[in-house]
Amino acid sequence: MAGLQTLPILLATGQTIGGHTSQTDGSACEQNNFYNEKVATRSPGFTINTLNAYDGQTVGVGRVVTDSSFHHYIDLNLIGDPCAPPGPKQLGFTTSAGAAYLDDFTAFYINGISWLARRPKTCSLIVQNSTFGKDEVVSIGTPANFPSAFWVVMDGFLPSELSIDSNGNVTHATSAPKISFTVDAPASGNPAIVTALNNQLQIPAFSGAVLTEALPPPPNAPQRFLYPFAMTFTGTDGFVMPTELLTLKATITVNGKPYTTSAQLELTTSANPYVNHVDAGNDYTPWLSTDLRVFSVDDDKQFFGKSVSDFYPPGATTIYPVSAQNASKAATAYIAYVIQQLTQNQGSAGGDTYENSLSELEDVSQSLLEYLQVNPRSKKAAFNFAICRVRIRGTTPTGPNTTQATNCRVFFRAFQAQNTVSTYNTSTTYRETPIVPSYGRRVPLLGVQVDAMGRNEYITLPFFAVDRVNLNGPADLTTQPADTPNVQTIAPQTGKEIDTFYGVWLDMNQPTDLFPQYAPPGDFDNQNNSFNTSGYTTQSINAAFNRAPHQCLVAEVAFDDVPIPASADSTTSDKLAQRNLAYIDGPNPGVIDSRRMPHPFQIQATSRMAKHVDELMITWGNTPAGSTASLYLPGVSATDVLALADQMYGYHPLTALDQHTIEAPVAPVTFVPIPKGTGLLAGLLTVNLPSGIVRGDQYSLVVRQVSDASAVPAQDNKDRQAVAKARSLLPLLWRRMLGAFQINIQISTKQQLLEPEERRLALFRWIAQNVLPYSRWYPVMQRYIEQLAGRVEGFGGNPVNILPSQSGSIPGHPIHPQPTPSPGHGHAPTPGHGKIEHRHETTGKVVGIMYDHFGDFDGFIVQTRHDEEHHFHSREPQILDLVHRAFDERIRITVVHDPHRHNAPLSVILRGPPPWNV
Repeated sequence: MAGLQTLPILLATGQTIGGHTSQTDGSACEQNNFYNEKVATRSPGFTINTLNAYDGQTVGVGRVVTDSSFHHYIDLNLIGDPCAPPGPKQLGFTTSAGAAYLDDFTAFYINGISWLARRPKTCSLIVQNSTFGKDEVVSIGTPANFPSAFWVVMDGFLPSELSIDSNGNVTHATSAPKISFTVDAPASGNPAIVTALNNQLQIPAFSGAVLTEALPPPPNAPQRFLYPFAMTFTGTDGFVMPTELLTLKATITVNGKPYTTSAQLELTTSANPYVNHVDAGNDYTPWLSTDLRVFSVDDDKQFFGKSVSDFYPPGATTIYPVSAQNASKAATAYIAYVIQQLTQNQGSAGGDTYENSLSELEDVSQSLLEYLQVNPRSKKAAFNFAICRVRIRGTTPTGPNTTQATNCRVFFRAFQAQNTVSTYNTSTTYRETPIVPSYGRRVPLLGVQVDAMGRNEYITLPFFAVDRVNLNGPADLTTQPADTPNVQTIAPQTGKEIDTFYGVWLDMNQPTDLFPQYAPPGDFDNQNNSFNTSGYTTQSINAAFNRAPHQCLVAEVAFDDVPIPASADSTTSDKLAQRNLAYIDGPNPGVIDSRRMPHPFQIQATSRMAKHVDELMITWGNTPAGSTASLYLPGVSATDVLALADQMYGYHPLTALDQHTIEAPVAPVTFVPIPKGTGLLAGLLTVNLPSGIVRGDQYSLVVRQVSDASAVPAQDNKDRQAVAKARSLLPLLWRRMLGAFQINIQISTKQQLLEPEERRLALFRWIAQNVLPYSRWYPVMQRYIEQLAGRVEGFGGNPVNILPSQSGSIPGHPIHPQPTPSPGHGHAPTPGHGKIEHRHETTGKVVGIMYDHFGDFDGFIVQTRHDEEHHFHSREPQILDLVHRAFDERIRITVVHDPHRHNAPLSVILRGPPPWNV
């Protein structure tokens, strides 16, 4: 055979018995049934290959299985030895003792035949945008274009059959298959809808690149190819019913043979509050909603006309850090002011605008959230916020019975990391207090889901524009006060879109102890005071919840009159908006470890009831050729993943790097099967960039989880029951996007990246200390820290010197902010204040307060978890107040001090109950 050659696969070996002679003993039975054999085997014994396979599909030919000993099963073991004593050996596999061997033997031949059989050619759809809202189309403006709304998937075809160049040219040739689409009658049987859609729904002919799993694709190997298609609405006449189901049918003709596949689309005509879950600035991707944006500000920075420090209560201490109560009061008052001004002024406040001052792509520093309590660049207290824009279109209310959106709320929630599943489920992810008519205190609660070990884990965290009910200590979370700034009545105006703004303080970087990692059985909300009991010690959000530098944020329009359907997500509901974007920085030039781009993430295990397993579909975008990627999933076996890939794909580039890690070269698209299981799977995605990348480069990749979808086809208006019954035997089957997240990689220099990476390592080493060993996140955190340490060393730093630090403190670069005085209070900072080259931290409990011979306050004593006592000197009355509180309430504190003056505190951090007894 010409071209690429592959070696046979050795599946089994056998061992001969040296010098063994087979000879009949002369009995009548043996003489009548066997030949007399007197041949001795070679001595000593040796190994022989007994079972081999040749996978010719990888080079465009067939598959072969050969064996050298299985005939013995046919002529003796299968039928039994008639001359043996009565029992299993005489009867062979027909005995109960031999049944298991027969089952294995049968399975071998069945699997062998399946493997040898020609791979079936199939056509299917993966749908990304399955629901289209009239308001959404109007808001985008016609023609409203949805790029990559779905993919036509051709599986098991040779590149030559699809006119794809085997040298790597994957452009669509003129002789390629012809693809056409039709829209079947809707469920309502309204022919006007189909007529309108035939005129106003356009699916442009395919042009451009086909997605393959390798570039260039293996020559003449059956594999999977994806053709992306856009959908364009040039008008809205097809949007007639409140909810309308349609059947999209694709027909692909390859070498004269047609292949067909179908999927279901949904049209909605909601006249109620909604969000655009697509982002015009990012090619209408539902994981980056244009109506949900985030920003970070230092407390003294004016943005939208005010600064956070403008709202500090009178008399607020100027000693770092700002107390939890004062920080909450200021931050929530600030965001309440901002969203009020944005709503009153239709998107502008203080010279800043929602549209222009907040980035859709989070590609400017102000839109990158600060995961440390203090901005290490400015040494100022950092505050993070989110804003959601809710739209409405309708007619102006003119009487008592006219429609307006009364008590329209928005709930904000975050997942622990980048996340592919945000399915709406009020029993788990989207828990909330009950809806009570005419009662305003409907609030979100912690989201809970069972992990693979059967333990209830907190997986989503709500945020507010008011103080948390548990700010001063564990409390019943169902008594959370109404989030009044985020409960508004929206009145439409005829012919105009009305925008209303909602927002919250994202207090994920605050040190206050709030929640445990796991939910006590039957007491998810601490109604029975289970928080801070054995096994459920409260921690800060960073310690108890955050597992990555970036999280998935979801805003839910919680409008009582229009409930969100179960199992909806941001791709199917105009009541859910999502920001699911992560950034990783890399250097140029850089050694291998420094070009390793890791980020934690989580996915949903395939349901045990699913017919087909879910897949990760990773489109690598402009990630440079020569890159490789690894997926570390400690909750699944790499062997199981590869076995599924071998079964599902004619070709795949996946290999096992270790017991739980899959590796693949970067290509246009990569598919990774997800084994069946329970709960969410924690993972680490690492992209290894090649040398030669250039400062200023930006790469983008998207990870999607695709899953089975099915439905009874839309029916016409003729005997609908009979049609439904007949068609129920052949339901529509397709693949749909369950969820997705995006990772952007930015190339800079080692000098710019070293200090931020050191701080990230310090923080995550501290976070890892708080992750319980049996958590699904524990092994992910260990590997993530290992790779962060490698990056620090590759950037020119010394990771050995980076100790765990909740504040991100590193040697030579202290976190010591300038105090921000309240209006009319405090003192201006001293020139040069905060310029300290080194700092140390001591954490423990105050066990003594010292006074001099005059009875004046002279200092305090801190005992650490190792029973070491540290004495600190101070005469400041504010320090005495803090120390007295820590002593009386048994609060854990951290004292930051200069190593050259170890008894002089630079700052005091109140931490709360510790994870140890001191």
